[in-house]
Amino acid sequence: MSAGILPQRNHFDIMTELVPLAGRVALDVGCGEGRFTRLMAGAGAHVTGIEPGPQQIRRALAQPRAADEAYVEAGAESLPAAAGSVDLVVFFNSLHHVPVAGMDRALAEARRVLRPGGQLYIAEPLAEEPQFDLS
Repeated sequence: MSAGILPQRNHFDIMTELVPLAGRVALDVGCGEGRFTRLMAGAGAHVTGIEPGPQQIRRALAQPRAADEAYVEAGAESLPAAAGSVDLVVFFNSLHHVPVAGMDRALAEARRVLRPGGQLYIAEPLAEEPQFDLS
């Protein structure tokens, strides 16, 4: 490895270093086709993938199951879980898809559904490509 170049690590490995998954109840908000949902379920979490689009939910359901994961069509601003019922809420490359006017509501929903001591995990892409240059 040359100086200044960091080793490549995948997001799931980083998350599992920071967040225990086995036996935890989790919501994967903005799950898309469910890849991250399946990874978490495979690591022992009881995960529900949340996605506002029916097409993505159909794609997620068409994939082989990893464990007992489930998928629900809903938006981040109205999570389908009881207050204080979830150990972990994950926004993996999805929070930036929530309309700006709904972001406060989405984060308040995450807080509402989390148990005391629960965790909110947010991973967003870095704006490092030329299309993000506003100069």
